[in-house]
Amino acid sequence: MTLREWLDKNDITVPAFARQIGRSRMQVWRIVNGGGCSQSTQARIIGATDGGVTADDLLPPGLKPVPPHGLNGQLQVPAGAQSPAGHFLEAVNG
Repeated sequence: MTLREWLDKNDITVPAFARQIGRSRMQVWRIVNGGGCSQSTQARIIGATDGGVTADDLLPPGLKPVPPHGLNGQLQVPAGAQSPAGHFLEAVNG
């Protein structure tokens, strides 16, 4: 479930959620609109949502987690890919 979906489902505003997790309202807006976040912010979001929003849900659009040893058993770290969840990432084509 995306953070936006969780906020809507629980009738919580972005400013109220930002206060709850100790982050700025602008930072939460950026995350809601598909921006990434740090691992510490991610942990706060997962905790505040009781796991309703997962680390994978917080990945920016167009990225998906890839197993640490890649799809063919070899370590893969795509150029420029960064994960707020600490996962290796691969761009999704199409």
